[in-house]
Amino acid sequence: MSQTKSLDELANLWNKTKDPKYKELWYKTVKETYGSNIGKRRIVSVSNCHKRDDGTYLIIGKSKLL
Repeated sequence: MSQTKSLDELANLWNKTKDPKYKELWYKTVKETYGSNIGKRRIVSVSNCHKRDDGTYLIIGKSKLL
């Protein structure tokens, strides 16, 4: 909880001052807290089977259950 509060304070300082040191510190703190997820990202392919008749693409995602 205290780490989240620290992140919020850094974000507020960045919004007030626009000082790049707060932005860099915020990114560093996020990386230390939650780790880097660069390797966990997945590529979503778009193929012709998901293309609609009007030329747009259908985005398939998880649906929320009510």
